[in-house]
Amino acid sequence: MKLAITILAMTLAVSSGLASKKPHARVTRERATKIVLEQLKDAVIEGSELEKEEGKLIWSFDLKVGGATKEVWVDAKTGKVIKIEEESPAKEGEERATDQAEKAALKKIAGDVVKSTVKTKNGKSICSVEIRTKSGETVEVDVDQETNTVVQVETEEQTEKK
Repeated sequence: MKLAITILAMTLAVSSGLASKKPHARVTRERATKIVLEQLKDAVIEGSELEKEEGKLIWSFDLKVGGATKEVWVDAKTGKVIKIEEESPAKEGEERATDQAEKAALKKIAGDVVKSTVKTKNGKSICSVEIRTKSGETVEVDVDQETNTVVQVETEEQTEKK
């Protein structure tokens, strides 16, 4: 009987989304959009996405405001605007390249991106992506930004031995 109840509870958890691996936002895209437009009344939203940045689940908006490009982050749990930043075309390009490097790193090591840092190594632009795996281990994945290929994977344990 206890086994049947346990199986039923697990089935319900999985089917209701409680065991879902996808991040869950308490603030909807529609609510986050309203929040952004209340703060930046003349803004035209060019795009938005739910993503994890700096360890937080956020709604990230790309906007045009009076000819300038801005990025706005809204905390997906609280609805608080946590960042408004003007972006240059160069910064937008860097951000796209970092996003691509993070995707390549996550294909190699499953988990959540903690942070990404761009550095030059042997004359190449390398995006170092720190990932926290589901087991809690921290793994650093280096991705060549020109080719978007993983060039090195290093666990926390390997780093400590150096």
